[in-house]
Amino acid sequence: MQFHISNKIIVESAKQKNGVFSKTHYSKLQINRLSKEQNFLLYDGHFLYPIFIHNSTKLKKQVKQFDGIIGIKKYVEDILKLYNQNNFFVIQKDFCILTKKLKDKIDVFSPLSIKIVNSKKDLNEFSLLKSQFLFEESNIEIDVETIVNDIKSYYRSLKPVLLKYDNKTIGMISSNFHYSKSAMLNMLYIKKEFRKKGYGELLSKWYIKYLQRSSKNICLFVSSENIQAKKIYSKMGFRKVDNWLMALSK
Repeated sequence: MQFHISNKIIVESAKQKNGVFSKTHYSKLQINRLSKEQNFLLYDGHFLYPIFIHNSTKLKKQVKQFDGIIGIKKYVEDILKLYNQNNFFVIQKDFCILTKKLKDKIDVFSPLSIKIVNSKKDLNEFSLLKSQFLFEESNIEIDVETIVNDIKSYYRSLKPVLLKYDNKTIGMISSNFHYSKSAMLNMLYIKKEFRKKGYGELLSKWYIKYLQRSSKNICLFVSSENIQAKKIYSKMGFRKVDNWLMALSK
């Protein structure tokens, strides 16, 4: 059995048990060894990751336990066939890998500043932006308090940061996981009134440099329809390696 490049990264990262796979969260690593009769799955607290699917019908009860499914397009589509498609909001994703190390020095000048999330106030501001990000991407409403309660025990392992303008928070970015071999960017978000000014690209580059201090390879998945973001990431040196789907339960 050969895994897709993206799934190899996810499996190895899950074994490190940080970020969304943190021990302090309720992650569960289920590895059914490489028997042709078995499925190979990963769970974090919210999503089912189908790493290899032999028989999708066995997953019907398991899927109901999670907020959604995310993974290789073919495997997610196989699982969705078991359900009423109208019960899911489906987003096409490109799984991309950075093919070069960023060498340029990333300077952040006043009135902009970048702050690592490390206090209750920071966490509340990060959670507010995450709530806005989720609504814009998937039309799902999650209140700030729910997000805070969900991530407060392990948020530092996501390495979240805030972008500020005149000391007012206008954007964020974080990781899904990070360890010596790989790290994954997650949830780049800039408030609408501050977009098209280059702030998203600046924050992305700064954050990549930040992750590269401790992780050799950087990856991400980006919405296939987000043309502007894809142009920015391509310019930085990201290359698409797999087609993914994210299916969120409505």
